[in-house]
Amino acid sequence: MWTARRLVRPIRALEQAALAIAAGDLNQQVPTESADELGALAAAFNHMAAQLRQTLEQQRQFVANASHELRTPLTNIKLRSELLLESGLDDPELAGRYLAEIDSEADRLGRLASTLLDLSRLESSQAVQHQPLTPIDVRPVLSAVVATMTLRARSAGLTLQVQLSPSLPPLRVWPEQIEAILLNLLDNAIKYTPAGGQIYLSAAAMPDRCQLRVADTGSGIPQADLPHIFDRFYRVDKARSRRSGQHGVGLGLSIVQALVLQNGGQISVTSAVGQGTTFTLEFPASAPLTADAANARCVSQA
Repeated sequence: MWTARRLVRPIRALEQAALAIAAGDLNQQVPTESADELGALAAAFNHMAAQLRQTLEQQRQFVANASHELRTPLTNIKLRSELLLESGLDDPELAGRYLAEIDSEADRLGRLASTLLDLSRLESSQAVQHQPLTPIDVRPVLSAVVATMTLRARSAGLTLQVQLSPSLPPLRVWPEQIEAILLNLLDNAIKYTPAGGQIYLSAAAMPDRCQLRVADTGSGIPQADLPHIFDRFYRVDKARSRRSGQHGVGLGLSIVQALVLQNGGQISVTSAVGQGTTFTLEFPASAPLTADAANARCVSQA
């Protein structure tokens, strides 16, 4: 009876804690009294409870941030429509200005809603696409991105430097998604780099993968912010000076990460305040590389 009670006691503690969590008490923890299987089960339960608390907190934060982002343009639209109804209709010039501002805020709402839907589809397990069966050559994709962003960089007073390996391995990726990834990263680099700075795009052939890098000489990201930059709605605008007066909603890098993972790749970032930021993307090669391709590495010097 003593042995039976000793075995049953931690199981009952787990049961009670599980029922309490189901009732809404997420602070439940069970004591880990031994190093055997029951102790391992208790430790796993505590880990699960901690992860659940973290997930719910992230969801609450997401709802709060999304509500804030939606409320701002809605408030602007409401204020201008009230002014139009009160006195703006008698002044054609004022009415035209308010209508243009309402239209701009409506477009902002539309972009936010579209971005949220895109992110939701990417993170939904039901919407995950299988990687293409046929490998593609990514060089045309890179060339298209360079053609698109060169003028943008030049108009911002920046220099876009491109270093592409002469031989890149074929990749099983969706070309339009790789293009979206690079356009987003380069757009960020341009926004966060003062005039006169440098933007780098490089592609290197590795023995078993293809490495892409987007780097800048901008304001950089504080180390405390680096673990969170892929979180939805997370922004470091206070630490990074933006030359543009337009502020994003902090979803671009979340979408970038989701697209990279969907294409079987990995993304990492290094940064130093006042020196710049480098995003590194790696995608597995779909076929063995030749010796020449493996040795053709053009790594950005940013």
